[in-house]
Amino acid sequence: MGSQSRAITALFEAPFRIEGPERYKAMTLATHEFIRRFLIHVLPAGFHRIRYYGLLASGKRGENIVRARELPAHPSFDRFWNELSANPRAIGEATRRHYAKLYARPDAMHSAFNQFAAFTQDAIDNKAFASRGKLKMPVLAIGADKSFGAAMADELRYVASDVSSVVIRSSGHWLMEEQPAATVAAILAFLDNK
Repeated sequence: MGSQSRAITALFEAPFRIEGPERYKAMTLATHEFIRRFLIHVLPAGFHRIRYYGLLASGKRGENIVRARELPAHPSFDRFWNELSANPRAIGEATRRHYAKLYARPDAMHSAFNQFAAFTQDAIDNKAFASRGKLKMPVLAIGADKSFGAAMADELRYVASDVSSVVIRSSGHWLMEEQPAATVAAILAFLDNK
């Protein structure tokens, strides 16, 4: 990691488990953006990190941790809504109840955690796909200004040569819940231009 006036350059591990020195890539960010991204990973006092993909890769273990922490209704999901959004009030109570009801169905939590359990195989598969060359088709990378921002496009450029980037303002991780009109408009504009 190094710094220049108002910018920080850091090494990060490239996707697809690339071997050798090509495994690490450099990214330069404005100082305030680097600090913002770093602080996303700092937990408030009293919290313990459980979203570790290796832990969740065993499927039932991660599911059981979440179930053990669930209270009546849906308070365990509020943390995800609140901490990953730009404006927690943008995600209404009806939306929160809707998703809590879906995840309360039999095997829903298990199925949801299986996407994390599949990451190891995804990395193997994606490395094989990437070895065939980059995607030539147009790809839209949508990020949120309070989440991954333009980094979505940066990651996709490892596997695609024609990447368009859109950053949705005033949104966090939950684009369709926080800024549905802006997200749909970005998708339609992309499709209209292609």
